[in-house]
Amino acid sequence: MGIGELADAFARKSLSPVEVSRALLERIEAAQPLLRAYSHVDPQRTLEEARQSEARMRRGERLGMLDGVPVSYKASYGVRGWPATSGTIALADRRADQDHALVARVRALGGVTLGLTGMPDLGFCTCSISSEAGVIRNPWDISRTTGGSSAGAGAAAAAGLGPMHFGSDGYGSVRLPAAWTGTIGFVPGSGSGLLARGIDDIAHVYAAMGSGVRWHSERGRWAGYLPMPAQQPFPERGLPPLASLAGLRVAYLPQASPDSFPPEDDVMAVVEAAVHAIAAGDGIEIERLAPLLPLGSKAASGVTVFTKARRDILADFPAERFALLDVLPRELTERAAAVSDVEFEQAQRRAHEIWDDFTLTRPLDRFDIVLTPSVRIRPFQADQRYPDGYDPYLVPHGLDDGTATVIELGIFNMLGGWSCFNLPCGFTRDGLPVGLQVAIRPSADAVALSMQATAHLQRVLGMQPATMPFD
Repeated sequence: MGIGELADAFARKSLSPVEVSRALLERIEAAQPLLRAYSHVDPQRTLEEARQSEARMRRGERLGMLDGVPVSYKASYGVRGWPATSGTIALADRRADQDHALVARVRALGGVTLGLTGMPDLGFCTCSISSEAGVIRNPWDISRTTGGSSAGAGAAAAAGLGPMHFGSDGYGSVRLPAAWTGTIGFVPGSGSGLLARGIDDIAHVYAAMGSGVRWHSERGRWAGYLPMPAQQPFPERGLPPLASLAGLRVAYLPQASPDSFPPEDDVMAVVEAAVHAIAAGDGIEIERLAPLLPLGSKAASGVTVFTKARRDILADFPAERFALLDVLPRELTERAAAVSDVEFEQAQRRAHEIWDDFTLTRPLDRFDIVLTPSVRIRPFQADQRYPDGYDPYLVPHGLDDGTATVIELGIFNMLGGWSCFNLPCGFTRDGLPVGLQVAIRPSADAVALSMQATAHLQRVLGMQPATMPFD
């Protein structure tokens, strides 16, 4: 049952928000020892919120389209009174004194807070290892990672541990776990994002949230990057179907940069077959693009962005807390501290040169839709922090956090304003999900078009929501 149907059933009183929340809490409890998807649940508080929702329904005082609907939030979101750990035991004693803006909006619409989903410490990793939650595992194969950093959200969505999961995406952190868990991941720009099983679920939540909600971060605006345009009003009862991509300019970018991590043939064969099926199904020409970013762009931007962030962490954490961080963020931070001011300024200039040139030429602006592989490799082992063969010393004077595996995702964060979906498009020979990224050029109707186009492509590919491994 989709979120829209669930919300309608609550409003008709044919389903009970309390019973639905209780069933999900029981499901979470049963799956938690295996998957570690959640870092915090509070059944008493969740059921009290559900009881309040049910009482409103009886009085005919429904707050909105999400009243009674259980939702989870990534551990980086503040939920008043709950742990505010960002995935690390180094912050285990910290509590949120207020709700994050999106949490407050969902609460005002009657959404029921199901829990916090796990993430790698401070989000500085594409893996799913957390000093707080433990090793978060992929429901399709529990020996495999979900990817990060919205790791628990991906596991929860795939395992049916709630209908909607809020994550965050500064360099692919929603779309990566969505790709590796066979779920829908959506990011309307760069910042907050959603993971769910169906595109209609995403559309329902986005419509419920309404205008005026700030989804977007300022990341990606290095030198006048395009800001997110004001979005047109979003209909409450779905969007008209898109009959075809005919008339739209569509491109396929199989590799964003020479710095991209080498692909696996099995994964790319699935993506290439999907792109071919789309072109044939809609009778359109899809232009194949060569890598857009120059060699060295990953290293330059890595030193510039991540060195500053990690220096800030070092300054904020006293020694006794710093020692509690997972080994990867500790090493990342220590190596970042060794970058001299001169090296940092040189890298910053080089990064600006690369991205200024990219944004001045704007090679993607002539397309309405750009298709890419979401990730060009299958998920690696859950207890690893990198895929086999990955060079963590790719970034000079730093320790890379695995983002060379997701440059095809991160490029749209850096540009800013692109509305992006991960769409499951098939499976590897060993049964692991493969994702296709659908990126829509910034415009006032980008979010609506992204949902219409992705739903259409799902039909073209015959990839209606798959039976998930825990169903």
